[in-house]
Amino acid sequence: MISPYNLSEEQQQELFNYIQTAETVSTKAQINAVPTFIVNGKYEVLLPGHESIDEIAETINYLKTK
Repeated sequence: MISPYNLSEEQQQELFNYIQTAETVSTKAQINAVPTFIVNGKYEVLLPGHESIDEIAETINYLKTK
């Protein structure tokens, strides 16, 4: 297993595609739980504050540099 922080750009894109698929499936299945992303062990990414997977990715990438 590899840390998400060590993924290449291509691997990150693949991960975000999987997340998008999971979001679609969750919506269709009416699953109401929200996953939590913790970055660097101290930043929680609040998904409702984002409009797309790309915005979530930008936030995660920004917080990785903090």
